[in-house]
Amino acid sequence: MLQPRHRSAPRPIAEQVLEIGEQDYSVVYHAVVLNPYLHSILALVLALYRTPSSLQIAHLLDIRCETVLDSLLPVFQLLDPPAPPEYYHSDILLSDRMREVLVNPGYSATYVHLPKWHAFIAMWCLNRSDLKHDARDILYASDFWAHHVCKARASQELWDALRRSRLPCRLGSHAVLPWIITWLERVDTEDTRELMMLYRTTHRRTTDAIAAGLRVEIMGGSMSMQFSG
Repeated sequence: MLQPRHRSAPRPIAEQVLEIGEQDYSVVYHAVVLNPYLHSILALVLALYRTPSSLQIAHLLDIRCETVLDSLLPVFQLLDPPAPPEYYHSDILLSDRMREVLVNPGYSATYVHLPKWHAFIAMWCLNRSDLKHDARDILYASDFWAHHVCKARASQELWDALRRSRLPCRLGSHAVLPWIITWLERVDTEDTRELMMLYRTTHRRTTDAIAAGLRVEIMGGSMSMQFSG
């Protein structure tokens, strides 16, 4: 039996787009006002390089996984796909409409200042790199700590986290040290000069060892490589 054909829905005009955006903002705004965790949860989902699970968000905020799911319930229609959060034990995806509410500076109550949250995630990666934790967290910290550092808001807390952490000087991190050095050069403080000197020395030693034909084993994140001359 042939199915009836339907015309494609007409593209919304500018006024309709604005109205939809305001409605979405109103939904998120009221949910954020009533829930102290929701804005942080949405900000982390937006800032993380890989789509996070509710468990990973719970680890980042040091709250229960059930709290994450309950917090998302009032805005489930703006998740992707729009389904109640009990379906998000694996991954939490934001719709384009939700992203617009979070990245639009005009929506001040829900706006996400991404450099602040990149700094938060960067410090979490650096501080937890030596702890026994969820395997997904360990791999994420190893693979993406540099991504978040390079997008982070500069602060003394971040310099201190870089100084304390052994993650940047591990062999698996040496390939991304030039990015970190370039980022530190833009800030140029006494603390960053100390770190730049450390990272330049560390990166040079690895480069020289490979050039000399020495066997170097690199372990990091989800990959393991060996170089030999």
